Amino acid sequence: MVDVKISGLPAGAALTGSEAIPAVQGGANVKLLVSAIRAGLVKSSGDEGIDGTKAFSAQVLANGGIAIPSGVSLFLGGASGSQIQGTTGHLILGQAGGANQLMIFRPRGILSTANQTTLDYNGTWNFGGDATAKAASRASLGAVGNVGDEDIAGVKTYTGSQVRYSSTAPGHWFNEIGGNFSLFQVLDGDIMQWQLRNNGFANSVIVDMPLRFELANKVITTDYVVRPRTTNKDDLGTGTYNYRNLFVQNAPVTGSDKRKKKNLRHMTDVEEAAFLEVAELESVWEWNVGDRIHGGPTVQDARDVMLNHGLDPWAYSCFCHDSWPAKEAVWREWPAREEAWEEWPAQDAVYDVVQATYDDDGQVLTPEIHIMVSPAVEAGRRLISEAVEAGRELLEPAVEAGESFSFRVGELHAWMLAAMARRDRREREAAELRLASIEQRLAVLESGK
Repeated sequence: MVDVKISGLPAGAALTGSEAIPAVQGGANVKLLVSAIRAGLVKSSGDEGIDGTKAFSAQVLANGGIAIPSGVSLFLGGASGSQIQGTTGHLILGQAGGANQLMIFRPRGILSTANQTTLDYNGTWNFGGDATAKAASRASLGAVGNVGDEDIAGVKTYTGSQVRYSSTAPGHWFNEIGGNFSLFQVLDGDIMQWQLRNNGFANSVIVDMPLRFELANKVITTDYVVRPRTTNKDDLGTGTYNYRNLFVQNAPVTGSDKRKKKNLRHMTDVEEAAFLEVAELESVWEWNVGDRIHGGPTVQDARDVMLNHGLDPWAYSCFCHDSWPAKEAVWREWPAREEAWEEWPAQDAVYDVVQATYDDDGQVLTPEIHIMVSPAVEAGRRLISEAVEAGRELLEPAVEAGESFSFRVGELHAWMLAAMARRDRREREAAELRLASIEQRLAVLESGK
């Protein structure tokens, strides 16, 4: 073979595989075809066994293939499955650490698995990271978290029969639009308590399960007893809002403790005459709205009797009079509200750039690498709250100015019965005196004296 420089050789055509190249094989000079050399190289298709460590000095990317940038290693097999290890983390495919997991994303260099994200064989995603990262994951899925505060839009319909709260701590709130009404749970000792409040803390209904109920700091029940919170202070009903009937097994018990009374006396002759006359007033009537016959005098007639006897009827607690000014209706109103949407613009993918490295001669050792931090996001929007039409709700109807007359019937009857007893006693004493006088006169006649 003539000793000729490569630069002096003629240009060759594309290799066909039949070209002969001198080589040394088994200590002897042989001619080797290019096709034989190619047979020992990696093919672009088909199955082959590839031995040894292959170091890629540049990014390799093919249609349908895998891009493995510089600084990323691919490990096959092992107790942790197949791994792709990059500069920012690990991607483990297959079984990992004995868990039945298909895929794990784990931060590189961190032994703790708290921040890893896994995809199990059964299709379950387990998202790692801090609270912010998890919230971002839930937001991307449109999911609700089981911890932390979140705003949930739209109407949610519960098809089950129960809504349960396992926590006994305060904080289960149900707020009406505008914040005027709320229902929440608190814990009072070992008793679960629910409070329904209007306008903050001004008016409230408190229910302690199972034995306590409290209404606006007025009425309380405990141990199956309904009682006022403070004795001798609150009323049940008003002059304008009356209960229709009271159903009880026994007669009402009213206070009559002598130790709590003063100025105890008998009624006067004028009081006797007045209440005797009240007892003889017209006392059979019907309500304007109703068809049943009732008994008892009217307050106005009894009042006039008292006045005719020179007595002030309102000084006697059996006479009651209530008056009230006109009151406008109370409405709760709300304005129309359009649908509220959260919108976001399109965003390009964000990459971290790993700068290229060079040797002393300026040759590229590792090329510049772009590692995706967040994927591209299409523009979109989601509904936060639905549209609401303007409207209003009647909370309390209007009330015209007026007045109402009523009796404490038990005390009225006590006055009338006392007057009758006083009259009867006087008449009985007079009859006894007359009888004694008649008997004395008869005795004189019979004696002949």
